[in-house]
This record gives sequence, C-alpha cells and structure tokens, in this order.
Amino acid sequence: MTIFDAYPSCSWKAKGKARVVFPVARIVEEYHNRLAQHERYKRDGARLDDTGSKARVYRLTVPAYNSADHELDVKGQTFYPDELNKLLASFEVHETGDLVVSTRGPCRARAEGYQRVEESGERDAAAVELTFIEDNEDDASAAAWQAPSAMSVIVTKANDAVRTCAEAGVPPNLMASLREAASALESYANGPSGYLGDLERQALTVQQLAQSVDDTYSKRANEGVEELHTLLTDPRSSRAGLALRALSDAAGRAVADKATLGPRIVTKILNRNATLFGIATDAGAELEKVLELNPTLDPFNVPAGTPFKLEE
Repeated sequence: MTIFDAYPSCSWKAKGKARVVFPVARIVEEYHNRLAQHERYKRDGARLDDTGSKARVYRLTVPAYNSADHELDVKGQTFYPDELNKLLASFEVHETGDLVVSTRGPCRARAEGYQRVEESGERDAAAVELTFIEDNEDDASAAAWQAPSAMSVIVTKANDAVRTCAEAGVPPNLMASLREAASALESYANGPSGYLGDLERQALTVQQLAQSVDDTYSKRANEGVEELHTLLTDPRSSRAGLALRALSDAAGRAVADKATLGPRIVTKILNRNATLFGIATDAGAELEKVLELNPTLDPFNVPAGTPFKLEE
C-alpha cells in the first residue's frame, strides 16, 4: 500500500487510442514563470516583467512488472508487458490527449517522451519514466493565434507609459490621470457593443492625455536626465515618447476592434439641417442608439454637411 493508492489511478488517453491506466511510484511536477530581466546602467539588480508561465511538465515514474497488484482497472490484464506496450505506443500519436495525474486530477497534455529500462537481472519488469507537457491551447481557433487585440492591452500600455515616463523624470502624479483613463477605457472596450459611443469618448480622452504629456515635456529640454532630454528634444525616438504613442495607438485600435464586433457603423451626411430625432425617425433606427453613436452632436441641431453615424 502506497500513498498513491489513496488517490485515483493515473491514466492516459491519446486521440484514437483506448485509455490506459498505469501505476506510479513517483510524480514530479515542474512549473516555471517566464520572467524577463531588464538590467539598467549603474543600478544593481534588475526590473522583472512577468510574461506568463511556461508549460507545466509532469514526469511520472512507472514501476512496471508482471503482477496481479498491477491489474488496476485494466480488466484483469497484467500491466507488464501488454498494457505497458499500449501505453508507450500511444506516445507516437502526435495529438493532445487526456491525462489524469493522481495528485492533480485530469488535464489536457501531450506525451513528450519516455525512458524504458529493462535489465537482464530483472524478470518481467521494467523501469519507465513518462514525460507529459500540459497543453492549454488545444483546439484553439485561428483567432487565438492573432496578435492581442487593442482592448486586451490598454492598461498594460498605460502602465508601460507611466513607468517609462517616470524613469525619464516625468512626475508620477501627472501620469495618474492617464492610468485611470486607460482603466476606464478597458472597461468600455470589454463591455457590450452598445457602449461604443462611450468607448470613443474615452479613447479620445486617453489620446489627448498622452499627447498632452508628450507636448508638455517636449518644451522642457533643459531639465532632467538624458532620457528626459531625449523625450523633449526628439520625443519620437525616446522610450517614453514611444510608450505614449503606443498607448494612443492602442486606444484608437480599441474603438476599431469594438466596432467590428457589433453591427456595422456607417457615416452619412445630409444636405439639409436636421435633428438627431428626425434622423432616427427617417432611418427607422432607435433614438437611443443614434444618440449614443453621435455623442458630440447637438441632438436638436445637426447642420447640413455634418457627418453622423448610424447602424447599418
């Protein structure tokens, strides 16, 4: 009786193969975070960026021998060599399968490899180590492999801008409003498509704040350290300037990305004076939606030649 006997049996099912139950004498689980180290000139240590985690790895030691103790759930068949051979043959299937680890439970994984050792002094026995790597992208759609959408990186871009500007000498209190505006923008971006008008207004706020910081400090070329000087005299080549523009670009893309998720929005122009109420009636559209799509227009006065938006 081992401590693993108190847990469910380990098993593995490769695609197109029958599930194989097997005993384990040792379970090794490996997990590592991906930490990017950014070393800075004349400064001890490094700034760390957590870029996620590496794939979880399971190394399972299987004591395979011909004994009734190893019958497990394999309908009376002895584990060695028949069930062991089936298990190892399944490693040749290059697909994600279903793994059950006694102390962890089920997970989706790929069989990376195995080591099987049999010695002349041991009869009807083998020492086997199996290696599985967890797969969290199984059956992912093609969209999952595209670059991250703008709406998913807004706050990250804002944090990057705040950090790089702070390193360049920009007082953090001037960046607080930018961070808050980006957080609000993320909320609208991840909300229902009905908030497109609010999203556009918030995106404009973020872009104006980013431009304001860039403009303000481009006028103070004689202050601060070298990075600040670069931001002021040549903002397009400085890290802080690049971060601010990346945030501004992401804000603009968030609106475009959101617009593609809902009904198609078209821009129209009338050659006569109108109101948003009249426009909604003529188009057979919901007044609330027309007001929402045109937050900057006076509902009671839309002069001829003024662009306005409608759902198509």
